[in-house]
Amino acid sequence: MTARTRKGIAIAAGGVVLTLVVLECLARFGLPFGLLEPGLGSDHRLLPSYRAFVVEGEHPQLAPNAYTGYRLSPTRPNVNSWGFYGHEWKVQKPAGWLRVACLGGSTTAAPGPPHAYPSHLQRALSEMTERRVEVMNCGVPAWTTAETLVNYFLLVQDFEPDVVVIHHASNDVMARLWPDFRSDYAHYRVTWRDPEIGALTRFFVKYSDLGASISLRGADKFIDPIMNRDLPESYVLAKEDLVPATRGSYLRNIKAVAEHVRGRGALPVIVTQPSYPVSDDRRDWDWLPAGIAEHNEALRKLAADEGYLLVDVARDWGARPEEVREHFLDIVHMTSEGNREKAQAIAEALREAEVL
Repeated sequence: MTARTRKGIAIAAGGVVLTLVVLECLARFGLPFGLLEPGLGSDHRLLPSYRAFVVEGEHPQLAPNAYTGYRLSPTRPNVNSWGFYGHEWKVQKPAGWLRVACLGGSTTAAPGPPHAYPSHLQRALSEMTERRVEVMNCGVPAWTTAETLVNYFLLVQDFEPDVVVIHHASNDVMARLWPDFRSDYAHYRVTWRDPEIGALTRFFVKYSDLGASISLRGADKFIDPIMNRDLPESYVLAKEDLVPATRGSYLRNIKAVAEHVRGRGALPVIVTQPSYPVSDDRRDWDWLPAGIAEHNEALRKLAADEGYLLVDVARDWGARPEEVREHFLDIVHMTSEGNREKAQAIAEALREAEVL
């Protein structure tokens, strides 16, 4: 190898190192200002949580839990010892209090107090009645009706709520579309598993914001790798596969909870899920609003057949799409104002039902 060749290699290597240093500086100091974020396709706000997850195995939001697979981690801010957002709950209900339990997934839990709809419902009901009111946010992100069913029967019913609000329509759509459907969702869920992360990935995520951002790009928001079965590489979720045979488990789970609530002398409330159409660049997600619409229609029929109180937020919002457009953060999740309006609709329905 000649001196000129060695010099050329050294210059090229130096150029690569300099480029990486510049990109790392941009990642460390430019990401918060959006300078590199569009190109990387990752959210810099998730980096601290993602780094802790990859390097230390500390999930940014969840913890393993017997029977439901997982719950919110009690070590996280604003999470009580039961693994749910909000204040600490006492099993014994104080005399004369109105206790409301809200069951669901992230559309119930998120974005946590004080912006989730149960927090707004607490305030709305407190303004409508002289009774002391306690609203329990029993939602956990990505929970299906299967987890909610177990959570209600093993925990929530012991708190003797006067009202149980069931707000589930989106997460079961994915469970229904996973291959080899089973009525117990065992085709979809697995027990908690730590992610398999290579040493090289762990090193770059630990020491480099650029490496962490690249690793985070396109990554699931920390739930699929630990709780869901892996999809076959060529498998595509499609709304055409939402066949009626897979809907029975969803309705069975909701009906089982609602029947038990009513049997204990409490009021079951069914709330439909409003959704926003997918954007042009996410047409591969069209199965989600299609499944939600199907579930909402099934909930309407269930409420009518069984006489459950129905709060049809989806139908109400669907009649005024331009007015409620700003309430959506994505296809299903709401801004704080959107959650406030959802809570107000539930509170008004409870007042009309003379619960207060």
